[in-house]
Amino acid sequence: MSRKFITLVTASAIALSSLTATQAAASDKKLRQFIAGAAALVIIGSAINDSKARDRGHVTRQYHPNPHDRIRLQRERQHRQEMARLERQRELARIEARRERERREARLERQREYRRAEAHRAHRQERARSYIVIPRPLPERVRRHAFGHTNR
Repeated sequence: MSRKFITLVTASAIALSSLTATQAAASDKKLRQFIAGAAALVIIGSAINDSKARDRGHVTRQYHPNPHDRIRLQRERQHRQEMARLERQRELARIEARRERERREARLERQREYRRAEAHRAHRQERARSYIVIPRPLPERVRRHAFGHTNR
């Protein structure tokens, strides 16, 4: 507060001094009076501000609970502790449920993977069987020639 006030007074003094600097020696006397008045105002304003600052001491207040409220405060503390305990239990239950869900999903994924592998294995066996060539019976003419039967 005092800085702002001093700055205001100084700025106004400088502004007014520049206006009066062009006048003659008689105005020089007025200028000195103005600067002296401004300085007096600054000193008075600073003194007022300092006295206000001293009046504003640091106030501390201590809380002294009513002895009759002790039971109520104790019950409130017990209630908060019980709520915190219940919240911890709920959190543990949520964590356990999430873990169980993850285990179940992992088990189902393993089952799906096993079924996929079984289907793939069966498909490969089926394809392997399809490559086996079962010979057809030879025509009669080729069979006779192969075994040395000639009818000519």
